[in-house]
Amino acid sequence: MGGKNSKKNPQEFERNRKISEKLKEEEKSLKNNVCLLILGAGDSGKTTLLKQLNILFKKGFTNQDYDLYKEIIRSNIIIYIKTLLEGAAKMKIPLEKKNKSIADDFLEIEIPYQLTKEVAENAKVLWQDPALKETFQKRSVLELPDNAHYFLDQIDKIVNKSFIPNETDILNCRIPTTGVTAVEFGIQEQKWTVIDVGGQRSERRKWMNHFDNATLIIYVLAVSEFDQQLFEDIQTNRLQESISLFENTISNPILLDKGCVVLLNKIDVFSEKIQKKQFKDFFPEYNGENKSESILQFLKMKFVEIGKSDKRKVATFFTCAIDTNDIKSVFDQIQLMVLEKKMTRDDLL
Repeated sequence: MGGKNSKKNPQEFERNRKISEKLKEEEKSLKNNVCLLILGAGDSGKTTLLKQLNILFKKGFTNQDYDLYKEIIRSNIIIYIKTLLEGAAKMKIPLEKKNKSIADDFLEIEIPYQLTKEVAENAKVLWQDPALKETFQKRSVLELPDNAHYFLDQIDKIVNKSFIPNETDILNCRIPTTGVTAVEFGIQEQKWTVIDVGGQRSERRKWMNHFDNATLIIYVLAVSEFDQQLFEDIQTNRLQESISLFENTISNPILLDKGCVVLLNKIDVFSEKIQKKQFKDFFPEYNGENKSESILQFLKMKFVEIGKSDKRKVATFFTCAIDTNDIKSVFDQIQLMVLEKKMTRDDLL
């Protein structure tokens, strides 16, 4: 009876046809959507990875972005010098006498504060003091990024009125992620959404909100943090925290059939550190040689073992997130993983 009524009512028939076509289009659109969820502890390099995707798949950064990063970089110069001065005092590393009054004045600066020529000149003088150089070498106990020297070595350039940060400057600029940040772009007929959720302990409760829609999980950790403690808890090793966090996260039932990529990041800084420190002093379970290749393989196998399941593949990459070519190569592999997953879902494999 319903069929007869449809034939007698062309308007209803046409309306049903359009609804059916719309549903098919939406289903196809959903199949073509890719959602990558970037997870990891704070300061692991997640935000840098998101910046790289802006460079690789969008038009890079806007004028507004450049202005924002310029001010952040200038402000960070002051923060880094203050952190080093406070660290030197705690470690009882004496400054040269001629620099003591400059240091006292610098410590009185309140953030935010404009990086004037006078402040920049004092920052440059203090950065050249042997005490701050020594303190920087012992930065594992300070709340200071490993690449702080990148900007401290360029104070003259940064304070100049004509200074405009380039892409390398922006990639080296650290801004802790709070809340959720997303980048969207298209690759052929697919819409890609990459979501970065803050990695500090207070932010991690938000992660689960995005598990259902994720096509693939990208977990980022900084292998260079093997000798550092958490900013939030000085009793906890940062690399150990990243391992435990990965184990707790990937065991969530919602993620059992999600693809997983682990980026063992900051291998450049790691390689420098391991020449001066013994990895087994921080990871007694490690019995191999104190060489980068051996240790990285040890860590790689640790993450593969934790993440493997009957329904999930874990791919691992050693990365330097500030290297655009490196991230391009990794992302090419991620695209292949997404394609393979789609073909499996559509019974094409």
